[in-house]
Amino acid sequence: MLPFALLLGAMALAPACAPGWWRRHYAKISLGLGAVTAGWYAFARQDWPSLGAAAHEYLGFIALVGSLFVVSGGIHIGVRGAATPGKNVLFLLGGALLANLLGTTGAAMLLIRPWLQLNQSRIAAHHIVFFIFIVANVGGCLTPIGDPPLFLGYLQGVPFWWVAKNCWPMWLLGVGLLLGIFYAIDRKHFRQTPTAPVAPAADRKQWRVAGLKNLFFLAIILGAIFAPSPWREGLMLAAAAGCKSDKKDTGDKHLASLRIHIENRAQLPGEGKTISVIRSNPVLVTINTEPVLTENNILKATLLDSPVGYAVQIQFDEMGTLQYEQYTAAYQGKHLVIFGQWSEETTNSRWLAAPLITGRVRDGVLAFTPDASHEEAKQLVLGLNNMAKKIATGKMQ
Repeated sequence: MLPFALLLGAMALAPACAPGWWRRHYAKISLGLGAVTAGWYAFARQDWPSLGAAAHEYLGFIALVGSLFVVSGGIHIGVRGAATPGKNVLFLLGGALLANLLGTTGAAMLLIRPWLQLNQSRIAAHHIVFFIFIVANVGGCLTPIGDPPLFLGYLQGVPFWWVAKNCWPMWLLGVGLLLGIFYAIDRKHFRQTPTAPVAPAADRKQWRVAGLKNLFFLAIILGAIFAPSPWREGLMLAAAAGCKSDKKDTGDKHLASLRIHIENRAQLPGEGKTISVIRSNPVLVTINTEPVLTENNILKATLLDSPVGYAVQIQFDEMGTLQYEQYTAAYQGKHLVIFGQWSEETTNSRWLAAPLITGRVRDGVLAFTPDASHEEAKQLVLGLNNMAKKIATGKMQ
């Protein structure tokens, strides 16, 4: 019991008290404490049968969790749009139910991407924390698939549906309380946070699912649970080895969009709205609702790297250059506010920058430092160039 208590204490306290030390040594500590327990049974008590039985159960547990992790991770869900607190509650409830079918690890792997995408314009700590609480923990407490201790109990002879039949009121109470607390927090956050509108994309499908072939391997894993050992573990591992991810380089199929708005300090009725720019140090800016330039005006996009950082450079086409010159001449001293959407995989979008208009620009070139990682900026540039090519060849509607 002592090594187990020490491990739990280290997992609970070390990440907060000594995060750097824990990141470097957590594997050694876990293996070391496990070796102490195994050594006690093997050499002090000479109880090899108990040690072998525990190892067999552990293999079955790892086969289930690992195979669900691999197969579910190969299914990619992409979603466009934004979520309200009510929709977030329904999403988390669905995730809690799904955790009983895919396991908490599998459900978390499958749903974390669309969860972040739906809340991308106002993501906060409580979105991550309650996702972990509900989808990756409490939600999977109705079946042996969803909860590791329940699976070990199933291996020991506990009926598969015993917990669901006898403990569903407790599950409902726990999940319901968490959802209620989340809704109260998210509703307050939703009202206080200016949200960015999702820019219209060339492909208007709200949901995208890749990797549906993995549903076949998922069915194998779920069916293998009822098979005897070692067939059970063998089928699970074979399914994990055989599954494939449909994640692939989208190449010239990857598209992005850009919306450039003008700051509207006058706040004329019906013409302006307030948004928040720069996540690390939010700045509220009132803009004209309609963009003045879009990806349809872009001839070429370039990612400029330098020793001190990177920037995105936009070259407008002939019409865009004329419009850009007119706006920069007429609105000197105001800001251009830039909204971008990129990445076919993550369907990410954000208010990227608000550069100041300092004078007339005649060459049709706009450069800005985006509020985005280097990889996100790279995906934005790739998507804008692909969009420009498709527009130039008449493939866009």
